[in-house]
Amino acid sequence: MFLLRRVGSGQRNGHVEHLSGPPVGCLQHGRARDDLGGVRRFALGLLSALGLDHLRKRCEYECAGRLQSVLSIDDAVNGLRRLGIPMREEVCAEVTKAYVFQNCGDFLRSTREPSLAVDAFVKYVTILLEHLDRDRYDQFQSIVLKYVIGPKLQERWRRDLVEVHAEFHEYEPASGKYGSSGGSLSEGQVITVMRESGYMPKNTHRQQRTRDMVHELKRRDGTLGFMEYLDVMHNLRVWDCDRLRRICEGHPQWAEGMLTIDNIYEVLPACGLIPRTNDEANEVQAMIEEFDEDGTGVLSCDESTSLLQQLNTKFRFMQHERERQYVVSAGWSELNFAEFRQAFWNYDEDMSEILDRDELNKAVDQLRGSYSQSSSMMDLMLVALGIDPTKEIQVNFLMYLRMLKMLDDSEGRRQQGLVLGFTVETSDTLYSVFQALEPESDGTAGRELLQRVIITVLKAQRVVLSEMQIEDLLRMVSQEPLQVEFPSFLRLMKVINDFQELEFEDVVSEMFNWTNNPNQYTT
Repeated sequence: MFLLRRVGSGQRNGHVEHLSGPPVGCLQHGRARDDLGGVRRFALGLLSALGLDHLRKRCEYECAGRLQSVLSIDDAVNGLRRLGIPMREEVCAEVTKAYVFQNCGDFLRSTREPSLAVDAFVKYVTILLEHLDRDRYDQFQSIVLKYVIGPKLQERWRRDLVEVHAEFHEYEPASGKYGSSGGSLSEGQVITVMRESGYMPKNTHRQQRTRDMVHELKRRDGTLGFMEYLDVMHNLRVWDCDRLRRICEGHPQWAEGMLTIDNIYEVLPACGLIPRTNDEANEVQAMIEEFDEDGTGVLSCDESTSLLQQLNTKFRFMQHERERQYVVSAGWSELNFAEFRQAFWNYDEDMSEILDRDELNKAVDQLRGSYSQSSSMMDLMLVALGIDPTKEIQVNFLMYLRMLKMLDDSEGRRQQGLVLGFTVETSDTLYSVFQALEPESDGTAGRELLQRVIITVLKAQRVVLSEMQIEDLLRMVSQEPLQVEFPSFLRLMKVINDFQELEFEDVVSEMFNWTNNPNQYTT
């Protein structure tokens, strides 16, 4: 029986009340939560928010971005997933079904249909997170009983057991899972699963030691079970802790057995944990606050390394979700995704999770060789990804996916440009500029950002346009959605191209300069 009350009868001080007694403790961040207020605060924290007002602002922004007064349930669920929150489809579907039945007065035809105003969004997300936590607790207990895991191992894996079990037993490539429901994996499958976990060592010696461990632990039938996999993963985590300790030892406070919060931020780049999006930056802050329970701004050495490992895990979840949602938006299938991933692995021989220029050329050629792309076209695509082609090239898997999509869509974009009078080369160049405005986006550019770039770039020209001309351009941009798509950008550039006072190539060049170093410009 589902445990939700109708609106107005199932709340106490703004919190959802349960019909089955007090909330079940959750191991999401290694600490149980015993009160309803804690459940709600934790839920809002997972939304990269410091409180309800911040969450409301976020929701209102997303609503405005879609020119709607409400969000859909799919918007809410996908937003949570982007924040790296694991969820089982069954739990999500059950909560959604009950919520719709009890809260939506009008008939809802689809979860893609806008149905959540701000308060309803907050309520739905809070309920969903709480039931996901209950489900997580139940899964943890079920795994412990099934494998007879003792207290020591429970404590060791209290933060990650459910996720590690899922990555071993589930096959869902678009979510970074390459396990098997059969309960056993071959040596090759184990290596693949560990590679996707993010704990596979980056140096050749440790990689070979890992293969040796897997070989030694395999059973008579040549496979490994879940408990053997846990043993190998524990060793990989210990090695990773050693790596993090070596990085942190450079700070004088480490010798005193602690690091300050400022120290943590200082070591993030060396640990490969540079936040690339606002969500990641907010997650760093939220997780630091989670570990700094007493608010002293100081963490022990063990807390520091545990925090850094948890951030790495969270970032990987968020990255996998960005990849999954990009694949969906591109219209690719799971089979396509697996093919792309395999091509990436084929040339990422050192398991560094990045491709250099030579590896990238080979990986692109394997899947899109028929395009016979020139080095200049490759450079334009790199610029679109926010990468300087004259420097060392490091392309991760999501960037690789975006390059494949650029190649697939290139003909359509070129036709759009030809209609507006642009040559193929100019259309390709403009697309690279457009993509470079927000390299981590889904192929769109923020309207406010675009307005700021236009003002900055036009004022940097030798011949400055009149205030009326600039106002007309800005008015044109203001009529676009909050996230502007490339065809709209092309039309805008067509207007700029028609200004006789300007050298269009200089404008495009200045835009390129802005994407490389926006801080050198002032508006």
